[in-house]
Amino acid sequence: MALEYLGKSFKYPLQPTEVGQIEKVEGLDSVKQSMFVILSTPIGTYFFLEEFGSNLHKLKFEPNDKILESLLRYHVVDAINKWEKRAKLLDVYFQDVSSSQKNIIINFMNKKKNEIDSFVYPFYKELIA
Repeated sequence: MALEYLGKSFKYPLQPTEVGQIEKVEGLDSVKQSMFVILSTPIGTYFFLEEFGSNLHKLKFEPNDKILESLLRYHVVDAINKWEKRAKLLDVYFQDVSSSQKNIIINFMNKKKNEIDSFVYPFYKELIA
């Protein structure tokens, strides 16, 4: 059963289905996709909604240390609490993948049904070729 109370949205990036319609996501996948878009969008890039997004992009050149993790946590919590009203953040922690990638693991609770889930956002310190 789909979690219709969490809404439906178009899958990002836009992809056609086999019958020529645009693919959609719903339920918890919609919430996770929304978190990805929020964290990936630099503040000030949406024309009519200039406050939308996060400042994670400003941290790409910071040293990979505990201060970076504190700043990442602050910006993730700030952006998700401001823009994703369907989720309540429970915990944000990190996993070092390489010297240039750190996974941000976000545990959250669906506010409507008290379901707990997690989302992994990859934070890259440099562009991947």
